[in-house]
Amino acid sequence: MVKTKIMTLCFIIIALLYSIQCRATTPHHTETAHHSSKHTRNTQHPKHKTKKHTHTHVHSHKHTLHSHIRLHTAPSHEIAETPDETLPPEPPHSLMSSLGTRMVHFVQNTISTLRYTAYKLGGTHFDSSKGVYIIDCSDYVDHLLQASNPAAYSSLVHSTGSDKPTTEHYYNFFTGLTYKPRHYWNKIENVNELQPGDILVFRNNKNSHTGVSGHVMVVMNKPTRIQDAFMVRVTDSASSGHSQDTRQPHTSGIGIGTMQIKVNPDTGHPSAYAWKLGSSFEHHVNFAMARPSEG
Repeated sequence: MVKTKIMTLCFIIIALLYSIQCRATTPHHTETAHHSSKHTRNTQHPKHKTKKHTHTHVHSHKHTLHSHIRLHTAPSHEIAETPDETLPPEPPHSLMSSLGTRMVHFVQNTISTLRYTAYKLGGTHFDSSKGVYIIDCSDYVDHLLQASNPAAYSSLVHSTGSDKPTTEHYYNFFTGLTYKPRHYWNKIENVNELQPGDILVFRNNKNSHTGVSGHVMVVMNKPTRIQDAFMVRVTDSASSGHSQDTRQPHTSGIGIGTMQIKVNPDTGHPSAYAWKLGSSFEHHVNFAMARPSEG
């Protein structure tokens, strides 16, 4: 009986010891499992990085392909635009337009740097460094022509025999031009043919009541037709400005403004002028027009 109790007690002790041992080992297995879980996530992270690396590689491949396409197509674009030898030769009127542009640019620079100006008959004061211009119409055009086309100016001086051609010299020289092209000058008959840089001159006849013997000016824009007349933007030195003028009201000297020229409906040749738009026309005048050229 005693032996049975002792064996039962021993069994209970063994069971208790076994239970204690199991509890002692359980936290170790839980930590291991948790560490294993961390290790498992860490081992998956490189796969995620690998995926990103693969995506970057694909993007880089697309960029390389796009760059290759750009490099492949760019030369054909450059070939279409850059070589001058593939372009057709420019017609002569383009050359004259470039000379006219040179004249217009010189005028615009002169007006933009202007500080003082006044019209004076026989005046020759043209000082671009100080922006002071005390000058008449013919001497103003002399300076513009000499600056933009010295060869045409020399031709004019040689033909007229005057070192300082006046309005009368311009008129006589232009009317003496023939329709056959001449060195440095081309005759113009139709107002519609005027281009920037062309020179327009008129002389009053004996029946004129204006008291002005004549006037010479440079065309600044292609004329705009209104019925039997044209609006023409010109630059000149005058005792008063035209319409839409750079000169202030009641001032004289050099400037840019718009006047009106009536033409013969059959020939297109100018027959009268209005100093300002809407003012009365002066019919007792004779006109001449010409275009300076390269040669």
